[in-house]
Amino acid sequence: MKKAATTRLLILQKAFEMIYFKGYQITSIDDIIATTQVTKGAFYYHFKNKDEMGHAIINEILKPTLTKCFIEPHQNEQNPLIAIYDLMYNLRMENEFLKVKHGCPASNFTQKMTSCNTDFKYALNEIT
Repeated sequence: MKKAATTRLLILQKAFEMIYFKGYQITSIDDIIATTQVTKGAFYYHFKNKDEMGHAIINEILKPTLTKCFIEPHQNEQNPLIAIYDLMYNLRMENEFLKVKHGCPASNFTQKMTSCNTDFKYALNEIT
């Protein structure tokens, strides 16, 4: 992965965590820059503004992660009870990305982001 792509992914991942834990409105661009240790110029090279970054988080981090965790494992499962058990076990014991103690990321993002931008509402409704 090229340096620019790595930097962009780092910004998205760290911003996702901050928004997931603290909320969208509370998380500032300066907080994200401090956490990622990228320059303000690097942030604005990748994103015009916070809302553009928010859309990227939804489309490039949240949707693919939820699809991988909640949809793909169940597509070929013959026994839905085993699939549900495996899903719950994975979320509680193995998944480092989705921290259950902070709630459902789709729900958190929907509650914390839809009031900020109506486009977020449509993108997040696709997930739920």
